Amino acid sequence: MEVHAHSHTPRKKWTHYFWEFIMLFLAVIAGFYAENIREHKVEHKRGKEYLKSFLSDLRTDTAHYRELLDDYEKKLKVLEHNYECYSLIKVRSDFNQCLWKIIEETFSFPDLITEDRTLQQLKSSGALRLIPKQDADSITKYDSEIREQLQGERTGVQEAQSLLRNAYFELLNYDVAYKGLQERKFMAGSRVIDISDPAKIDRLFSILTRYQQLMEGQVGNISDLYNRAVSLINYFSGKYHFKD
Repeated sequence: MEVHAHSHTPRKKWTHYFWEFIMLFLAVIAGFYAENIREHKVEHKRGKEYLKSFLSDLRTDTAHYRELLDDYEKKLKVLEHNYECYSLIKVRSDFNQCLWKIIEETFSFPDLITEDRTLQQLKSSGALRLIPKQDADSITKYDSEIREQLQGERTGVQEAQSLLRNAYFELLNYDVAYKGLQERKFMAGSRVIDISDPAKIDRLFSILTRYQQLMEGQVGNISDLYNRAVSLINYFSGKYHFKD
């Protein structure tokens, strides 16, 4: 009977297994770092897209701020004649034209409306982490300044506006006002408001004086927001070389 000898495969040395482990470990680490780098690039790109969108919002804001400043400056120009108009009422002279200009400019005020779509996305999604801290801080500071201005508008300005409207409603002679609006002038001897109660006249012009001060404050606050927005536009455009 033929006997076959069994062939034996030489056993691998421990160093072979060691190097296999090292190579596998390095492959896993390399894959991890590659994925990390890829994810970092994706997040960096997303961060720049958010900044570009925010820059577009800032340009919209600055255009709106300029319109607001024009409106408030127009108001202040008319409000400069408060005391002159008050004096005409006191001596029972013809005050209709001067007072009606004041009423037209002070019966309402333009709202501060900002383009906040990107800000809301950044805050709600936690995407501020995709933006360098210094840049994220400048964005949140701008957002804080807007909210502070809105709060002041809702309280001080809106309160004065409501008081002023009520004062007008107490004194307004509807028939004279209506005909004056229709004809764009007032009949001689007519009075657009009732001046029989001096205390109500004094109250009206006291409110108008406070309103004028608030409008001056609005000009200062909106000018600050405008300058802040322009500064951010210049900063982000220069840093990231965004094109218009």
